[in-house]
Amino acid sequence: AGRAASVKAFVLAIIAQAAPAATRETRDADLTLLTTAEQRLSREFSVHPALALELRLAIARAYRNRGEFERTRATLRQAIAEAQQSLPPDDPQLARAWIEISDWQMLESERVGSALDRAIETARKLGDRGTELLVDGLQKRAGRRFRSGSHADGMIDVRDAYDIAVRRLGAGH
Repeated sequence: AGRAASVKAFVLAIIAQAAPAATRETRDADLTLLTTAEQRLSREFSVHPALALELRLAIARAYRNRGEFERTRATLRQAIAEAQQSLPPDDPQLARAWIEISDWQMLESERVGSALDRAIETARKLGDRGTELLVDGLQKRAGRRFRSGSHADGMIDVRDAYDIAVRRLGAGH
């Protein structure tokens, strides 16, 4: 188990390594690695859906860090579609995926909005373990509310996120 955790941490670190100012050759190599990893996930991790979701989320973040926003969106959609088939709707990583896609998914805003609300409720139920997820979700929802003109509701989410962060993490976090 310890060895598997070390390998997982190693792979996630490689995926996460982002160099926005990298040379074109390095950038192309990074994108090739990410594309290959993404293609193999569905085949090789179908019996480990939680791990596949975690890896796909890391790949989506890596695409986002490299400015590949369409690939980010597609990867998050795939992550959610696969996870919904085998993970419970209140899975924390699935909630994370919905929170992440709320930044990128503008076409199905009603669907994403209700999924974001569910993700926030999932994070609330996790207590202290869900603090970071909850704060991120509230911030994303506040942004969506501000963009749609619901400024008062957005401010409620901002205050809630701030209060939770200070209460659970301490001032200055």
